[in-house]
Amino acid sequence: MRNICISGIHTDAGKSCASAALCYAFGFEYFKLIQAGSSTDKSFVEAKVANLVSHAPGISLKTAASPHVGMIKENVTFEGLKINIPKQNGVLVELAGGLYCPMDSKKYMIDYIEAKKLPTFLVSRNYLGSINHTVLSLEALKSKNIEILGVIFSDEKDELSEEYLKRQYPNLNFFNLKNFDKFGFENAADDLRKQILKAGVKL
Repeated sequence: MRNICISGIHTDAGKSCASAALCYAFGFEYFKLIQAGSSTDKSFVEAKVANLVSHAPGISLKTAASPHVGMIKENVTFEGLKINIPKQNGVLVELAGGLYCPMDSKKYMIDYIEAKKLPTFLVSRNYLGSINHTVLSLEALKSKNIEILGVIFSDEKDELSEEYLKRQYPNLNFFNLKNFDKFGFENAADDLRKQILKAGVKL
């Protein structure tokens, strides 16, 4: 399997839920690019996926804010593009925030995807304004010629919004990740796996 990236349309889109489901369903190793704050996405994914190979985050910041803010408050410096992915294949890289969340004092998260040539799942969540955020994110990925593996709608379905996006992007794959509390984590992950395999997505 290739290394892949999980990006989101905003901070709480459901990236960690999608990451956990994909690690469980396909056996990816997990790598959080930048962890900001004490509540860790790494711990969430580890709690969901038994026997997960989970790598230390590329950068860990205590400040629960955009990384460029954490750098200033904690008086640390780093260059995000120099963060190495632990292995050459089979690693799922979860970003922080949305595509244009600052990665450091100069670059954005999307710059990392472009530099590392990571095929990417975009995680979307249905709420007022989500179509705008999803389209802007898709167009940003397309503008940098980043391979889009598909859009994963997390949590509750909104058929009208989803069908609108499918009409606008007929050549993209769209998937649904069921709510873990309602359907159970393993069932939701298995269902996502079936959708991805049926679509013929190359991982």
